[in-house]
Amino acid sequence: MPTPVSRLLLLLPTRTYRTEAFIDAATRLGVELVCASERPSTLEELCPNSLVTLDFADPYGSAETIARFARSRPIDAVVGVDDLTTLTAAAISQRLGLKANPLPAVTTARDKHAMRRCLAEAGVPVPRFQLVELSDDPARAAQKVGYPCVLKPLMLSASRGVIRANDPREFVAAFGRIGAILTEPDAGPPDTGVDAGQDAGSTSIVPGSSAEITTVGWWARCLSWSGAVCTQPQVRVDCAVCSAYTMCGVWHDLTT
Repeated sequence: MPTPVSRLLLLLPTRTYRTEAFIDAATRLGVELVCASERPSTLEELCPNSLVTLDFADPYGSAETIARFARSRPIDAVVGVDDLTTLTAAAISQRLGLKANPLPAVTTARDKHAMRRCLAEAGVPVPRFQLVELSDDPARAAQKVGYPCVLKPLMLSASRGVIRANDPREFVAAFGRIGAILTEPDAGPPDTGVDAGQDAGSTSIVPGSSAEITTVGWWARCLSWSGAVCTQPQVRVDCAVCSAYTMCGVWHDLTT
């Protein structure tokens, strides 16, 4: 259990909807909070020991800022909220010598296309996928994929920009919508492409269900077809997850 002097650095994008939940959890644990956002707080001058402004697009610069801060107020752990802050959280933890995943692993885990390539190269079953650049002609790209398919921006979390397309017309519309999302001021660093991953189980997608759940279902079926040594579906999925983590260099759950 944390001690009364434990201090947690919480990286909070201004547009996150998770702030209250994290603060409530820290309060229950008796942890002292230092909150960092990418925009200055009006209260920062009054609370310099608990409010910090960081440039989440500059992980190494943010790490140096917190290293200076920690000289007088040591940090015991760093938690990034939403995918916008994962690289910065890893860089800060590394700079302070705290437990964290390596930056290359976090970078790969945050990029959907890089992650799929990494898993495929390791022999982990993944849905069929391809990369479409935002500068490409969406109408032409729409003729090169099978349907139904799911388009996803390379980054972003909470299913933002994850759109199913049943035909070329819907593909072009989804492509345009994702491009608009990625140009929003607070979308984070711009992606250079869209991951058009055709899901083998997509015909059973329930409208509104998350793409992650559908992928796991496809994953379990594919593992079953491959004749894996494990016999229980959940065990097969767990084995695959362990292999995926190892291949990508992830040693600690990125969501905790």
